[in-house]
Parts: sequence; structure tokens; C-alpha cells
Amino acid sequence: GGRVALKEGMFDGTAEYYWQTGSMALSGSANRLHINAQAFAAVAGITLKDTPMQPRFGLEFNYASGDGSAAQCNGNTGAGCGGNANTFENLYPTNHIVMGYADLMAWRNMVGYSGDIQIKPTKESHFETKFWLFRKANNNDCWYRAAQNCYFSQTSSNTGGAVTSNSLAKELDMIYTLFFKENKVAWQIGGSYIWAGEMINQIAAGNAAAAGPSGTNQIWAYTQLHVNF
Repeated sequence: GGRVALKEGMFDGTAEYYWQTGSMALSGSANRLHINAQAFAAVAGITLKDTPMQPRFGLEFNYASGDGSAAQCNGNTGAGCGGNANTFENLYPTNHIVMGYADLMAWRNMVGYSGDIQIKPTKESHFETKFWLFRKANNNDCWYRAAQNCYFSQTSSNTGGAVTSNSLAKELDMIYTLFFKENKVAWQIGGSYIWAGEMINQIAAGNAAAAGPSGTNQIWAYTQLHVNF
């Protein structure tokens, strides 16, 4: 993989791409799955440095491949896997902050679009609001949450209706940070509002009596103290 970054005047941007290859052993078979997965991320922004509060306007795109055979793949024998493992393996323990503060997404089988605005109300404070659109890259693979777990893999409702949408959720984050002691201490408060996507609504509509996503929206909030030594 590789990463490039540019910062020139009021403009900044980064782009990174990763390709994973090799093979994966199976616990119940001598066969192996060939790994072929990739991920891409790009960020661009413009900062109005001569404007009060120095606003920055940014756009971001994230992608990580999924596996079209995941729904029928037997991880022990390799049956139904097509000989391949195409789900990108997340590079980091968590994607908190990187892909939304509510921790909806891993960098696995996902497409994410976002736009954000950052301002500095005072020299000692920072405010950011960011809006995300999250989708699955492949509908036959899992929805992977920030902890890398397969949160939900269902592609049809229990009434037999197909889940045709890849739309997972929309997320709005709002974060305020106040710095003290020459930026060595910071207090932060944040909140997120999540709108259930069409895929979640389709699953919920066919699973009214079953455990699983409710199709309702969610609100998350937190506060924390940063101390640098």
C-alpha cells in the first residue's frame, strides 16, 4: 500500500490505497483460499485562513472490498467460497473518529462518503460537524462494525423477501473540544445522530417478530478528557 499527502496554501489532501494478497488456511480442509482484497481512501479540504474562525470545508471517500461469496462460504471446508477471500482485512484495531464517532463501520466491505465543516471559535477551541453516508460494498457480505465483527449478514427477511438495498445508515457527528494548559489538556463533548438506511428498514420490515435491527434511528453522546504527558 501507499499514501500521499499534499498541503499547499489553503488546500490540503491525502489519498491512500492498499492491496492484500496471499492465502488463507482452512481449519477443516487442506485447501487454502486466495486473498485478493483492496481499500482506498481520499480526503480533500480547503481552509479559509484569513476568515474569522478559519473554517475548513472537506470531502472524504472511503472504500474497502467485500466478498460476493461470503454468504454461502464455509470457513472450515472452503465450500461455496469460490476459492477466494476478497473481504479487506481492517488495518487498525478500531475506526473510531476515522469513519464516524458512533463506530458503525469497519474498513471492511464498505463505501463511505462524507462532508465536514471545522471551525475555531476561539484560539483554545475547535468545533467540527461531519455528515456520513454508509453503504455495503457487496450485499452478499457482512456489515462489519468498528470492532471488526460481522454485525449482521442477512440478505433476506424471514418472510422470504430479498434485501435489495446496500444502504446502511446516515450519520451526523458534532464535536466540540476545549484546550487548556498549552494544549496539554483538552475537554471534549460529542454527539451523533444515526438514520437507519434502507437495508435496515427492509430487514426490520420482514422481521417484526424476530431479534435484530429495529429500523429505528439512534442518538449517541459522550464526553471525555485528554491529558498529554
